[in-house]
Amino acid sequence: MTRPLAALALLVPLVLAAPAAAQVTNTNDSGPGSLRVTLEGAAAGDTIVVPAGTYNLTSGSLTVAAGVTLDGDAAGTTVIRAAGAFRVLCVTTTDPTVGIVDLTIAGGRASPGDACANGRGGGIANVGGALLNVVNSVIAGNTSTPGVSGGGGGIYTNGDVSMFDSVIRNNATNARVGGNNGGGGIYWDGTGNFSLNESTISGNTATVAGGASGGGGIYSNAALNLQNVTVSGNTQSGFSVGGGGGGIFKESNTAGLFDSVTFFGNHSDVAGGAVAGAETGLLNSILDRNTAPTGPGCGPGSVTSQGGNVEFPGASCSIGANDRVGADPQLGPLAVNGAPNGTLTHAILTRNSPAVDFPQPANCVQSADQRGVGRSFGTCDSGAYEFDGKTTASVPDCSPNGVIPLALDEPPGGDVIGLRYRVNGGGLIEKDTGDAGDAPTPTSVTLPEGRDTLEYFGQWTNGVESGHGFSNVLVDKTDPTLSVTNNNLFSVFVIKRKPTVNVQAADNLSGLVQNPSGARVPLDTSRRGATTFAPTAKDLCQHTATAPFPYRVLAPGLGIRTVLERVTGRVRVRRPGSASGAQASQKGIAFQALTQPRELPIRSLVDARSGTARLTTARTTDEANIQDGEFSKGVFQVLQRRKKRDKGLTTLQMKGGNFSRCLHRSGKGASAAKLRKPIRRLRANAHGRFRTRGRHSAATVRGTIFTVTDRCDGTLTTVKRGRVAVRDFRRKKTIIVRAGKSYLARARR
Repeated sequence: MTRPLAALALLVPLVLAAPAAAQVTNTNDSGPGSLRVTLEGAAAGDTIVVPAGTYNLTSGSLTVAAGVTLDGDAAGTTVIRAAGAFRVLCVTTTDPTVGIVDLTIAGGRASPGDACANGRGGGIANVGGALLNVVNSVIAGNTSTPGVSGGGGGIYTNGDVSMFDSVIRNNATNARVGGNNGGGGIYWDGTGNFSLNESTISGNTATVAGGASGGGGIYSNAALNLQNVTVSGNTQSGFSVGGGGGGIFKESNTAGLFDSVTFFGNHSDVAGGAVAGAETGLLNSILDRNTAPTGPGCGPGSVTSQGGNVEFPGASCSIGANDRVGADPQLGPLAVNGAPNGTLTHAILTRNSPAVDFPQPANCVQSADQRGVGRSFGTCDSGAYEFDGKTTASVPDCSPNGVIPLALDEPPGGDVIGLRYRVNGGGLIEKDTGDAGDAPTPTSVTLPEGRDTLEYFGQWTNGVESGHGFSNVLVDKTDPTLSVTNNNLFSVFVIKRKPTVNVQAADNLSGLVQNPSGARVPLDTSRRGATTFAPTAKDLCQHTATAPFPYRVLAPGLGIRTVLERVTGRVRVRRPGSASGAQASQKGIAFQALTQPRELPIRSLVDARSGTARLTTARTTDEANIQDGEFSKGVFQVLQRRKKRDKGLTTLQMKGGNFSRCLHRSGKGASAAKLRKPIRRLRANAHGRFRTRGRHSAATVRGTIFTVTDRCDGTLTTVKRGRVAVRDFRRKKTIIVRAGKSYLARARR
C-alpha cells in the first residue's frame, strides 16, 4: 500500500531499529523469557518480538517504561489479553515513540484509583507523553471507568497518536466524573498531532455526563486528522451540555481534517450522530444513516465542508454547493471487503452511487483507498472505499441446476473484459462475458452437484477487481427418496378403521423442507371406494418425490351388503345363489376361502368353524355408521332388512348340522347324553345390534361374549360377558341371561 511521506517517516524507526533486545519465548505472565520480564529489561529503541500466541496477563498490567516497539506476528495471531480487572499496557515512558505493531490488545478493564491513569485507558494508558505509533493492530473489547475527567475504553493517551491499518472496535467507557469525558474507542488528551490512516473505528460506546463530553468512537482535545478511515456503529449515551458525537467529539477549536472518511450508523443521545464539537474540515467523505436528536449527521458548527461530501438522509453538516444531500450512497455492511490489512469498510455497492466519481477535484490526490485499492486521480470516490468494480452473485439457498447468475458492474472509465472464477480453490477459470456498457453485465457459471465454494471477480480494462466475492453454493439436482411400506397384509380396509403405513423420506444433500416420514402414518378410511395415499417429500431445492399407495375402503350398506374379514384360522364364504340349496353343507361344497376383507351381499353364508370372522354391518343408511362383531365355531347366514325401524339389526342364522339323529324323546335310545350332544354352535363377541338365531331361540347381543349351541333337547345360550336377551320360540318369552349363566330353550316334545 502506498502511504503519505509523513506516514513513512513514522514507520522508519520501526523498520530500521536496532536489533531486538530480546524475543519473547514464554507466554506465561512472568518468568524468564516472558513478555513482562522482557519489558522490564528493555531500553529505548528496542524492538521486542512477540511470537504468535495468546498472552494472558494474570498479575496486573504491563508497564512500558522505555520507548520500545512491541512487534507481534499478526493481529489475528498475537494477542495480549488482561485476565483480570486491570488494563493491558501502562505506558509511562517519556521517550519519543512507543510502537504497537501486528498485535491485538484485548480484555483490559481500568478502574478508578489505579496508579497508572486513575481508571482511564482500558486497553492502553499512555501517560508519559510519548508518541503512540499503532500499525496493523487491533484494540478490542476493553473498558474504562475513569475516576477523573477522561475516558478511553480502548486507548487513553496524552501524547501524539499515529495509527495505520488498524481497528479500534467494541471498547467502552463509563465516564461520568466531571466534564470533558468520553472516547469509547480513543481518548486523546494531547495538544500536538492525532493522525489516523486506513483504519476502522467501530462498535465503541461512551456513556458520559458533565459538559463537553462525548465521542462514542473518539474524543479529541486538539487537531484531529483522519484519512481513509471508517467510523461505524459507535454510540454516545447520556446527557452532556455542549457534548455529543456518536462517532467523534472534538473539544478544541484547533484545525483538523476528515478526508475520505465514511461515517455510518453512529448515534448520539445529544447532538451529532457522526461528529460533534469544535470545527473540523470535511472533505470527500460520506455521512450515512447517523442519528441524533440534534444534527443527525453533524452537531452545530462541528464541520466545515471542503466539498465532495455525501450526506444521507438529512443535511446537518454545513453541506455546500460542491456536496450532495439526500442521495443514498448505497453502502454495504461493515466487512473486510478484500482489505489485506483486515480493516473493515462499507463497500459502495454500485457505480450508480452518488458517491462514485464525486470528489473535490483539487483535493483528490490520494493514490489508494482504505484497503489499498488504487483511486482514480481527479475523479476518486467519496468516502474510505473506492468503487473498483463489483461482481455480484445471485446465490439461492439451494440451486436445482447449478446455474449461478452473476453480474459485473465495472467502475467508471472501465469496460468489462470478462469474468474470472474458481471452484473449491481449484484452478482459475476465465469467461468472456461481453460488455453491457454502463449497465451491469449479466453472466453465469454452472457448478456441479454438491457443496461448493465459489470465488468470483470481474476483469476490467482499468484493472482487475481486488475485492473478490466468495459464496458458499449448494447444488442439488436429485429428487428426494420416498417409500411407503404397508403395515397390513392387504391394501383393503374397512371404513372407519385406523390402518397405518410407514413412510420414509430422505435427501442426503440439501435436506428436506417437507418431510412426510413417520413410523405409523394413518390412512384416510372415512369414505367407501378406491383411493390413493400420496405423500410428497420436498428438498431445499424444491425437488419433489411422491410415492402413491393405492388402497380400497370397504363399507357395508343397510340391508344390501356386509363386510367380512378373516381374523384367525380358516374362514370360507358363499354368496347367495352361488349353489343350490339354502343350507351350508358340512362337506363345504360351493364355499370359497376368505383371504382379504371382502364386501358380500346380505344372505351370504359364512363358514367360521375353523376360524374367526369379523362381520361389519351398517346401523343406518350412513355408510360410516357401522357395527361389528367376531364370530366363530359355526356356519351362519347374514340377514338384515333395510327398514329404518330395525336400527340395523343383523341376524346370524345358524346353518348346517345333522338333526336326523335326534330321536323322539320317548323313543328307544334317547339317553340324556345324546340329547345334550351339540349339533351346531356359534360363538359371538359383538357390539351393536346383532342376533344369533338357532332352532329354538334367538339371542340378541348387548355388548357380550356368548355361545349359542343347537342340541337335540333345545338351543342353549351361554353368556361369558355382559347380558344376552334370549327369545324362547316355544314359550314366546324373552329371558335376560347374564354373565356366567346359561339358558336352554327346550325343543317341543
